[in-house]
Amino acid sequence: MEVVFPKCASGTFNITLLIKNTGNSSVLLLKPITFITVQFELYYPDGTKIRYIGPMPTYLPLTDKDTLVLRKGEVIERQISLNTGWWDTGGGNYRLLVVYDTENVRTKTTRRVWRGRLEAWGYVDFGGCP
Repeated sequence: MEVVFPKCASGTFNITLLIKNTGNSSVLLLKPITFITVQFELYYPDGTKIRYIGPMPTYLPLTDKDTLVLRKGEVIERQISLNTGWWDTGGGNYRLLVVYDTENVRTKTTRRVWRGRLEAWGYVDFGGCP
């Protein structure tokens, strides 16, 4: 998994999530869904986790409509909107962890989906935009 991070962020900002199938066959994935299969953690440069105060949605188990087939060598790309106000912090340079995690997501699908966890780290400057 790869994530394209903005150099700076003030208020709402976007990241781009890219997931590539590097295996030898197609795989059935749960779609990247913000706060359900894709989570975010923000850290100070010293590694201290910053308290998250943003939205916490609830959801029903994911179904077949929440899946997609990723063929060998194929990449899916998703734009995800975040907000600097979702963390209890001021301006500064932070490490952002983006996690695509399907290990414990509740499902009611008719076919077996891939279960696992992918992570990508990046740096974002909150409030330092020209």
